[in-house]
Amino acid sequence: MADWQPASYLMFGRERTQPAIDLVSRIEASRVERILDVGCGPGNSTSVLRSRWPNAIITGIDSSPEMIAKARASYPGGRWVLADFLHWKPGGKYNILFSNATLHWLPNHEALIPILFQMVDESGVLAIQIPAINDSPVHQAARHIAEKDEWKETLAGCGDALTCHPEAFYYQHLSEHSRRVELWHTIYYHIMNDHQHIMQWYSSTGLKVYLSRLSQDSRKERFKSQVLEACSGNYPVLHNGKILFPFKRLFMIAYR
Repeated sequence: MADWQPASYLMFGRERTQPAIDLVSRIEASRVERILDVGCGPGNSTSVLRSRWPNAIITGIDSSPEMIAKARASYPGGRWVLADFLHWKPGGKYNILFSNATLHWLPNHEALIPILFQMVDESGVLAIQIPAINDSPVHQAARHIAEKDEWKETLAGCGDALTCHPEAFYYQHLSEHSRRVELWHTIYYHIMNDHQHIMQWYSSTGLKVYLSRLSQDSRKERFKSQVLEACSGNYPVLHNGKILFPFKRLFMIAYR
């Protein structure tokens, strides 16, 4: 999708980067010369990779001009590629193919996984993190509101735009191409100042697929307010006025 906004995304930069830190810390790799960061965004995940393997050649690829521009501005010496990953041809294979919170935007994971492995060398690593969104109240609320008469014609199909399968699906398809697979979940409890902060978080990522279909700002705000009303009861206000926003993520590492 177009019109990604790095400033909005990085409003919660520390929270969005922590899963990349956690995934990188679990990768077992001694000889790393080439890394591909798929869906590098503004370069925050690429920076984590660079810290772990400072001598590796690291390429960050993203389809958003805004995100790549921010990544280049933050690290002018980096290798940044503006391209649709599904139609991009890499020049050689990588020791690590890394993707933090990106592959859920791509369809048909059964066909996607073999494509990813084709880019990894024979002793390489595929390391992926995707939001486990299916049980998320705000994700469910967006799907529910989009099916109402007011929205269903304009927003048809938006609820199926993000992909996250059960763990067994990923184990089956990853294990067909690798000698060892590790899978785990982590639930991050983000502390929000109010319910609007939850909408700010989700509007810059998962809700974009809906908002991009709405041309008028007033319609966007109306849709967001309905989504918030539908899910706010799942995020109670605590004694100090803060709100816990649980966010579940699925991690996968496959060793060829």
